[in-house]
Amino acid sequence: SDPVAVALAAGNPTNGQAVFQAQHSLPDGSAWACQSCHSVDASGLRLIGPGLWNVANRDYLDEVGETAPEYIRNSILHPQDYIAPSGDAAWALNMPAGWDVVLSEQEVNDLVAYLLTLQS
Repeated sequence: SDPVAVALAAGNPTNGQAVFQAQHSLPDGSAWACQSCHSVDASGLRLIGPGLWNVANRDYLDEVGETAPEYIRNSILHPQDYIAPSGDAAWALNMPAGWDVVLSEQEVNDLVAYLLTLQS
């Protein structure tokens, strides 16, 4: 079956947008919203982290060997595992850890579904 369709069925993009915009308290005491560091507009604007417009169609997905939903999920839960070739490794180390503790499985599903909708 189509992994994108499966991921979209598992999550709710509207709820995922709310997760993306909400501030979350992380285990290290810091508090972040995804949107603090990642833009989602079609210009591809880079804030602290990479812009996430069209993240489901990145040309390095084949190199990673993951489907777009797997890549997005792993990037949230294990941000240091793979740093995109266009990314700056020093910045990538700034992606806070602990999302696997803070977000429920459903919130991660919703967030992945939302990010999969960010394309023209």
